[in-house]
Amino acid sequence: MSDSGGADLFRAPAAADPPAAVRGSKSVSATFLLTCCILFVTVAAAVFIAVGSARLPLFGPPGRFGGNIRHVSLALLNYHDTFDSFPPGTVAAPGLTVDQQFSWAVLTAPFIDGMNSGRPKAEPRLNEGWASPYNRGLDTEVVKYFHDSDRIAPRADPWSGDFVGIAGMGSDAAELPDGHPRAGVFGYGRTNTIASIVDGTSNTMMLSTLMIPNQSIYAGGRETVRGFSQRPYLNGPDGIGSDGGRGVPILLADGSVRALTPEVAPAVVEALATKAGGEQVPEY
Repeated sequence: MSDSGGADLFRAPAAADPPAAVRGSKSVSATFLLTCCILFVTVAAAVFIAVGSARLPLFGPPGRFGGNIRHVSLALLNYHDTFDSFPPGTVAAPGLTVDQQFSWAVLTAPFIDGMNSGRPKAEPRLNEGWASPYNRGLDTEVVKYFHDSDRIAPRADPWSGDFVGIAGMGSDAAELPDGHPRAGVFGYGRTNTIASIVDGTSNTMMLSTLMIPNQSIYAGGRETVRGFSQRPYLNGPDGIGSDGGRGVPILLADGSVRALTPEVAPAVVEALATKAGGEQVPEY
């Protein structure tokens, strides 16, 4: 036993120690390996940042428009996880026209920010339609999630919202049957699944914004579901677009948010608006 008080019990005999040249070689190899690892991590991080920066939130930090549309995006996906489909564009009720029926938003609201935080304090009466005195008297707190926070102009009604479900291509797009090549994700009484979006969720538009806020985000019909029917498709006769000179936000079916310039090629909008049209989406 050495004078070190037993420390040598944890050390191999001196004869087993490698020669200095070998130790030096191992030291060089370890240094080389460490350098390679650091280089790999650095390059990987640079690639990750470059790719991620290309898909940053559209309009800045949560709480502005980018936050609101992402709340709705997650709510729609949570709804799909629960019911195996996205909500219909309008909620069918006996004796009511599509304009009198509730929109997809009333079914989406309970899924905003979790299962219950978006739920109104009192349940809406779906069979009465969105404009009944009882339903108009419901709490409007949840409506803020359907607002474009970058919109400066005041809204005429506390129920007004800015989002519109994309029905596809054509003035009759919302009435087309599921599987029609011009049909989009939303339609009157039409439910859709992720599996039915054969063009790909990253190539299919679910929501966009209106140039002028709608009468109520809970109103069915054209107030909250529209197809593209006339050029220019954005900031044009269909009323889908944004106020001012900024880009037009779109929510894709994969949950990502992009911006289209109002001058984007018509072929881009036509390809993004349908879910099973088979079009190739041009670069945008």
